[in-house]
Amino acid sequence: PPVRRASWRSPAGGWRLEACCGGECRARGLQEMRYEVTQTGQEDKLKAFLCWLEDEDATVHPHLQVATVPQSRRDQIAANGASTPCAGLRGVVAVGPIAKDEVLVNIPDDLVLMSHNSSIGEELLQLGFPDPLDDPCKGQRKREVRLNQEALVMAVMAEARLGQHSRWGPYLAVLPALGGNEESYQQHLPLLWTYKQLQWLKGTSCKRKLDGVAHREAELPALVEDMRKEFVEPFFRDWPPPGSKADKRSLVEEHTHTSCLVCAYSFTLGDVEVPAMVPFWDFLNHRSPEKANVRLFHCEDSNTLQMIATRNIAANEEVFNTYGP
Repeated sequence: PPVRRASWRSPAGGWRLEACCGGECRARGLQEMRYEVTQTGQEDKLKAFLCWLEDEDATVHPHLQVATVPQSRRDQIAANGASTPCAGLRGVVAVGPIAKDEVLVNIPDDLVLMSHNSSIGEELLQLGFPDPLDDPCKGQRKREVRLNQEALVMAVMAEARLGQHSRWGPYLAVLPALGGNEESYQQHLPLLWTYKQLQWLKGTSCKRKLDGVAHREAELPALVEDMRKEFVEPFFRDWPPPGSKADKRSLVEEHTHTSCLVCAYSFTLGDVEVPAMVPFWDFLNHRSPEKANVRLFHCEDSNTLQMIATRNIAANEEVFNTYGP
């Protein structure tokens, strides 16, 4: 029978990444490819995250590997006229063949971080935030869309402050951290990119939002300062509760950083467009729809969010999602 690994709160000293992610097949695949497994300070966090996924009944295909994009691809991107944000660009690769229609990732619905299932879900409703599962009121859609996004920002702030006491602690730990190496800190946060780096996102909905073309007043990154003054500062002045960890850093920096995370990493789910942070889904890099090799799907039978291969994926091939045409 399979041996249950130690939980993320106390990982076993002899725990091996290969044991959690596919054993000998994965190790053999890594030797044949030019991707490097994420190392240094992020390695332990990545191990804890993958172990946490397993403990929470999420599944990841044994042929998937989180890795650092090789220099050859970074050079190719630069040759196409765009500047890569960072030398340590992360992605997901296949270390073995994956067949069309195979499920690559299963994330239980309740493992998705949304404002209403966060540690401050009830408090957010009391503050006047709309229920994100309700349809926006007629004539109030822009305001409610932005409030729903801000509610998620505040939820992520709260869970980050709770640290290891948060259910999503291992997930938030693998996202860019405030106060880290400047280059590493900025690589996944488009709000902090230069104009030249933003050209890397040309044609995507993310780029249009950052340019202010789409829903300027309705979506992040609009109104960050207004939301901070109206909701964030009054709420977090006396928060968090006893036993949690409150960092001494500036609330302005903390809120700006978390707004960047939500803007760069969140997904919009369902017909009512609920903003959400979906573990592992956000590890994938972007390609245009015709070049992406997975699709995202909600399975009502199993109550999971699934990532499904849209074609056969060869060993050593990067796995791409699409974040807009």
